[in-house]
Amino acid sequence: MKKSFFEDKFDYSTYIKERLMEVDDLEKRRELNDVMTNVLIPFYEDIKSSYNRLEQKIGSPEKKHNYEIITGLSHRNRIDGDNDRLTPMIKGDINSRCISVKEMMEKVDKGMPLFVYSIVVNADYRMIQQMAKENRQYSGFIVTDKGQYQIKCIIQKTKRYLDLIEQLYKVFTSNHIEWKTVFAPYLYKMFDVYIISAQNPQGGKIEQVYLDFEEYAELIEYDCVPIWNVRDIKSRTSIFPEACKDGIHYLHTIYGSNIDCDKDYLVCDDVDLWNISKTEDKLQIRCKKNEPTSWRLKEISYNPKIMDEEFEMFSNSMTSVIKPIRTKAYLKYIVNSMNIGNEMILDDVRVVDDVDEIYTYSMNSFITDEIRNWNHEHYLILELKKGQVDKKFIIDYMSYISSNISFIYPEFKCIGVLKE
Repeated sequence: MKKSFFEDKFDYSTYIKERLMEVDDLEKRRELNDVMTNVLIPFYEDIKSSYNRLEQKIGSPEKKHNYEIITGLSHRNRIDGDNDRLTPMIKGDINSRCISVKEMMEKVDKGMPLFVYSIVVNADYRMIQQMAKENRQYSGFIVTDKGQYQIKCIIQKTKRYLDLIEQLYKVFTSNHIEWKTVFAPYLYKMFDVYIISAQNPQGGKIEQVYLDFEEYAELIEYDCVPIWNVRDIKSRTSIFPEACKDGIHYLHTIYGSNIDCDKDYLVCDDVDLWNISKTEDKLQIRCKKNEPTSWRLKEISYNPKIMDEEFEMFSNSMTSVIKPIRTKAYLKYIVNSMNIGNEMILDDVRVVDDVDEIYTYSMNSFITDEIRNWNHEHYLILELKKGQVDKKFIIDYMSYISSNISFIYPEFKCIGVLKE
């Protein structure tokens, strides 16, 4: 390894004094000694110190951020409260909803639907869309401590978890981190169940709600909770902020047990961030705040301990850096290198003026500030072949691919089709 010019073993002061002794004229030696002692040696020591700090920073084990988002599903009774690497997207989901008969009747009598619980439909996206469009009423009954009573219910697409993805997108952009499409198929297969009428029930609280989903009955998963590897934490600036050289920003450093070298962090607070960086033992935030601050952070964990093996986990780690692509061959290479080659393979690409039907959907529909022509005149068709992917996730995988490719080709509406 090449040695540094500023090696610790090299004593510049001694070297200078030895050279001064070679000067015979005592007056000149005294003048040179003053210059060396008061100017050159301090200058050298300052440069050496700066160089060593730079060398230490470059060589420090700063974590390479990847900000991979992992999503999944778990039955409520399988959730591990001690697992800080996979947590419910909404904390309150850990507890079952308790509804009183009085609360239900107050809502129903006013013509207001009463939310009961959410369901997951184990079907492909076409069937999900069909269920959403039907606006059907489903029959069932509730059980109270006084007996069973008939009810009528409706279902609506669940939106609150997708809202969390949109909020996460805003955190990414405020932290100046490149956004990667979050792959969360289960969130697009969820419905909220609402009671709209009931047969004069008696009793204190509702103990059970049973519904007949008719031809969809075998596809319904009850009591399930969306999970991901994102957790909200709070941590305070550990030492007084240090002024940055620009005279505008301040460096906030956070030490302590809240910072894990195996995790990534994002700042949630509404502040004008310059940047955020992390090494093994500290998190550093540069912003305009000049006082110690209690920070709200998003903690992103990796290597999760699986809670419920019944449900598949999904990750956006396969998303490569989006760069301009000008050839079909390179586009195929990009798609087929997304680590989903076992599930879906891009076979061909073509441009058409019109399509009969679109099955894929956008996983980034909340991004409304893109610079693109929304009046698409052409469609970019991604012809994909099925691999080992579960049938109910085919359209979700195609949608994930087309959602990412749409960043590259804003002049087209990118859609995926299954090629048999």
